[in-house]
Amino acid sequence: MKYCKKCDIKILDELEYCPLCRSALCPIKELDPLDAARIRLLKEDEKRLDAREEELRGKREEFEAACGQRDREIQAIRENAADHRVGTKEARKQIKQSRNRFRQQIREGRLTTKGQLRLAEHKLERRRERREGGLLAYPNVVIRQKKYAIVLRALVFAALLVSSLSLLIDHYFNHAFSWSLTVLESLLFMAWMLYLFYKDLGYMRRIFGGVFGGLVCFFFIDLQYGLFQWSFSYSYPIAVLLIELSLLILMLVNRRNWESYLIVQILMLPLGFLSMVFYWLGLAEEELLSEIALLFPILVFLGTLLLGGRRALAELRRRFHI
Repeated sequence: MKYCKKCDIKILDELEYCPLCRSALCPIKELDPLDAARIRLLKEDEKRLDAREEELRGKREEFEAACGQRDREIQAIRENAADHRVGTKEARKQIKQSRNRFRQQIREGRLTTKGQLRLAEHKLERRRERREGGLLAYPNVVIRQKKYAIVLRALVFAALLVSSLSLLIDHYFNHAFSWSLTVLESLLFMAWMLYLFYKDLGYMRRIFGGVFGGLVCFFFIDLQYGLFQWSFSYSYPIAVLLIELSLLILMLVNRRNWESYLIVQILMLPLGFLSMVFYWLGLAEEELLSEIALLFPILVFLGTLLLGGRRALAELRRRFHI
């Protein structure tokens, strides 16, 4: 048993370096009763693994011997049939009986198949890897999440620093906030995207969150420079089309579960209609782009229903409890 000064943990396995920090381990002369019991359990587990490995080796040899005996019997029957000692029908009958006897041994559990042996050996190998890596002696500490958290905090601090300097320089030279607000909005959008990809929110939430975060950012930039309405005329319809294209790609990739995207397609219908509402209210100027943003979700949804058939209807009934 050894001890890591840096991590302040005890290693029950016979390792030279700490698996967490890779520093050299120090030996422990006096053992606690609890640690001694743990070491005893680990040694017993090692003995069980060795016994299981020997058992699997014996079963593999037994299976190979049974296969060899079956092949020799079949070869002898075929040689007798070739020498006309046994008729063709009788030879086929004997070969079938030999194979049935072999299958009967497998069904009764007297023989273990190759697939079962490979599965058992794989489990044994995985257990040995865990045993040698020390995962049975101490908990598995996830370091990757801590690294991601540190990187995220560093990026947020850098964004705050850059935005503060931008506001200060813009106000000092122009006595107003013009381009610095654009920098601030862009950095906020980048921080939002980092948050979406850091949290385990699922790809659909990331897509919607990223697109609508970009829309909010574009709206404030448009509002800052005089509200020329390009955020309603171009950004919103293009965002709707991008989400629809993402849905089509996801449905093609996840072909076995494509019907799960029907709810998202239904959600896209009012969002597409909203582009025409912006045009009717005078906020958007591009009629063609707004109409495309309205029609494309409708066509995709109807096409999914027609091509999906009963499977799509069953998904809608299940979702809406019809």
